[in-house]
Amino acid sequence: MNNTITMLIIFIVTGAEIFFNVLTTIVSHFILLFKKDFKINKKLETIMKLIVVALFFMALVFFLMKFVKITAVWLNIPLNKSIFELFK
Repeated sequence: MNNTITMLIIFIVTGAEIFFNVLTTIVSHFILLFKKDFKINKKLETIMKLIVVALFFMALVFFLMKFVKITAVWLNIPLNKSIFELFK
């Protein structure tokens, strides 16, 4: 359960960053408190976006795997067999 909650938090935070630039805005405002003439350069912003997108896809794959396991249980499909054995 702890992994699921952690992945859900990662999924929500990274989704907010991808669609609304929440983390970038918070980081830039935090740095502006200490340094008045600060602007994040494009290279750093791109690196941050790539890391966020990688985390987002990691959480997405985690929840897709959970969805497959739950759906297999609901539909009584064994996951330890090959897909070719299911259609025999």
